[in-house]
Amino acid sequence: MKRKLLAAGAVTVAVLLAGVMVAQAASVKFGGQMRPRYEIFEQNDFDKKTDPTHFFLTRIRLNADVNIDDKIGAFIQFQARGVYGAGTGGLIPGPAPGPRNAAVPADGLVDVGLHQAYFTVQDFFGMPADLKIGRQEVVLDGHRLFGNTGWTTGAQSSDAIRLDHHHGDNMFSYIFIKAIEANGSVPFAVGGNSAGAPVNLGPAGPGGLLGQGTCGRGTGFGGGDLSDNCDREDHVFWGNIKTLVPNAVISPYLVITVDNSWNGSGTSAGNPANEMITVGGRIAGSAGGFDYRFEGYFQGGRAEGIATTMPVTGKAVSAANLTAYTKGAGSGVDRRAYMIGARVGKTFKNVMWTPNVTLWYDRLSGTDSEDIQDGIWGTFDTLYDTGHKFYGYMDTYLNATGGDTSYLGLEDIAIKTAMNPASNWTVKADFHYFKTPAENIDLGRELDITLVHKYSSNLTMTAGYSNYWADQGFYLVNPRVVRNSPTVRDGSANWGYVQLDLKF
Repeated sequence: MKRKLLAAGAVTVAVLLAGVMVAQAASVKFGGQMRPRYEIFEQNDFDKKTDPTHFFLTRIRLNADVNIDDKIGAFIQFQARGVYGAGTGGLIPGPAPGPRNAAVPADGLVDVGLHQAYFTVQDFFGMPADLKIGRQEVVLDGHRLFGNTGWTTGAQSSDAIRLDHHHGDNMFSYIFIKAIEANGSVPFAVGGNSAGAPVNLGPAGPGGLLGQGTCGRGTGFGGGDLSDNCDREDHVFWGNIKTLVPNAVISPYLVITVDNSWNGSGTSAGNPANEMITVGGRIAGSAGGFDYRFEGYFQGGRAEGIATTMPVTGKAVSAANLTAYTKGAGSGVDRRAYMIGARVGKTFKNVMWTPNVTLWYDRLSGTDSEDIQDGIWGTFDTLYDTGHKFYGYMDTYLNATGGDTSYLGLEDIAIKTAMNPASNWTVKADFHYFKTPAENIDLGRELDITLVHKYSSNLTMTAGYSNYWADQGFYLVNPRVVRNSPTVRDGSANWGYVQLDLKF
């Protein structure tokens, strides 16, 4: 009965809102998506004794795009995602209580939320800048540092304010992202990459105020400093320049990350600093019949936050925490990290099936034993990236702070191919070789095979198979491997899926 009342109320509110929008707006466009996916995988722990996991994932979206007048618009996108038959304790629990188990007599599922909800104002206050404010997907260039992780059922969106300035074919943007807002009583992880910094709060004191108060008030972590907080904010300065190099786009980046989310965690006295500055750029284009992309980024700042919580795993030496940083003497860790990436590809248009071959290289720096002794954190943080696009489809290396290789970094050498054997059919095959730049540990190889069929303009069908051949070094550094219990290590793991993606 309660569910019916909630549903009726939601429908009533939706109808009223739609009526108001239709009455006031110049136009309203409705759209949506339904995307079921079946997966079976063995890479949960690389243990032969563990049975493969298989399940159906689902994503359902309904959105309204509103043009209120010639300057103001709004976009609202509802989303429901989950696992077929799973309750609140399933692999991907819903945001509200209620099982979706068909065996129960009443469907208690209440899993609809807002994925995006923002409005736009063109020529804000008469300035040559467009404003976009609210919950939104922040996607820049090829998703390297800022993406929507669209492969996941929930995808990523952020509470953000964005200003875009257009100058001819060029664009310059400032984006403010409120990744984490917390008070003394309850942390609110309202945005950001779920693989990023956790909010590990100590005991909270009384009287916490939103954004300040007693966050991190546990013993040795501020001791009641009311100016302390556990928030994270990112200030992004980005450009998209098309007029400097023919047939190419240049994108400069400056990202200032004010990250206090590590306060109250780790082993050091005081509140560990984790501020970070990322600067670099990207160029992508075509020349001489080849397409290319080159990019590089440097990160500086402090890293006491991540250093104090660095887990003792594998090749990360046993003293892998702030006390091991002898130069800092427990008072500071300098961040010096980098990332470089390159891609060069060629499409053979006059060959049967128009094959494409791409050579691919990524290097994300890591922290080795010498760095620790010198008081340096050398592991590159991938911020809000869509790692699924870059580091193999089996998603073995998605942790933004580098934990999937025990912070030793990642080097990826790959060759990627694609061909079109028939109209609306595409076959892709990618091969990756992984190792760590720090300590030079071989991790393994991955093969990804993908079949894509464009069934209609609205429906796309995709099937994929992947295999990961793990080297011994993988078992030392990857956190999904259980090292403290008897396991029968499997030299390889398989993964497969079938997905239908309907957009309207």
